[in-house]
Amino acid sequence: MMNTKILLITLSLIYSILNGQQLGGSAAFLKKGMSARALGMGSAYVAEVKDPSAAYWNPAGLVESAGLKFQISDLQNNIFDYKSFGDINTPQISLAYSFNKPLPMSNIQWALGISMTGYFVDDIDEYDNRSSYLGSFGYSEYVSFISAAFKIRLINVGVTWKYLSQEFGGNIGFNQTNKKSLLRKPHDIGLKFNPTKYLSFGLILRDSISVGVYDQYSKNLQYGVSINIANIDNSLELPNIIVTADFLALQSSFQKLNTGIEYKYVANDKYSFLFRLGMSGILLNLDDSFEDSEEITEISRKGSVGLGIQTGQLGIDIAWVQQLNDNSYSQYMILTVGWGF
Repeated sequence: MMNTKILLITLSLIYSILNGQQLGGSAAFLKKGMSARALGMGSAYVAEVKDPSAAYWNPAGLVESAGLKFQISDLQNNIFDYKSFGDINTPQISLAYSFNKPLPMSNIQWALGISMTGYFVDDIDEYDNRSSYLGSFGYSEYVSFISAAFKIRLINVGVTWKYLSQEFGGNIGFNQTNKKSLLRKPHDIGLKFNPTKYLSFGLILRDSISVGVYDQYSKNLQYGVSINIANIDNSLELPNIIVTADFLALQSSFQKLNTGIEYKYVANDKYSFLFRLGMSGILLNLDDSFEDSEEITEISRKGSVGLGIQTGQLGIDIAWVQQLNDNSYSQYMILTVGWGF
């Protein structure tokens, strides 16, 4: 009979290679983020987010625009390679609704959101201990976000519950989730504060989640600032530039800085074009005396470029992210189509 432990180890290695991430723990693919706009701005998005991906970045952002909004994204190692859309997929979908009327008997504005992102691998070959082909199976890992947000005067508050699931097929198929934690406190708590039209602060505290016996989604704190240059002085014709910066503190790990910039060019009444640059994963507390500190710095740091077009309420964005060291597995692209902006 096939050695089950060897098979599990082999499958884990296959998964790690295919995913191309140097990250451990449950839902490692989540650390790439959601939305082409966010990734194009270096994942410095906690204080800027207003679209449905707020369920991931900061649920407090859901309440900042009225009506129905949705996004559909696909993240691939190479979005221009049609073959990459076959066996390996990382789809993302988000839906949000900000109510036009406040909560009964109050002036509190509110919004709801739901998002889902996953990592799916098909056609993994399975063999017995004599190298005889047994068939193929798939692996899937996905996360669903259910969020609510409330605007209380100048402060937005948001909460998110996350459902994680990991499924292996084949003769030794298994499934593990975090069902027990769904009935407890929210997994994410977010805040946004807008003291002026051009300045916004954001914060999200993500709690740790255990999945099965061994995997855990780590606790982290991310907080940031967003500055909209055009809104600093309405009497001046300042450029449509947004500058963002986020600080990310991981549980029992390094602190990181993400930075981003977006320039919006309004061509006419119908079309606007957006250009984005970002740098993410800049380590802040790494001691130079730390062993292999230079290599760790290179692995962590990523550059990003993004483009977007908006017409009416339709937006199409694309972003490319590349680890700054020479590693082909560290590059990926994401395409997002959204409505309601």
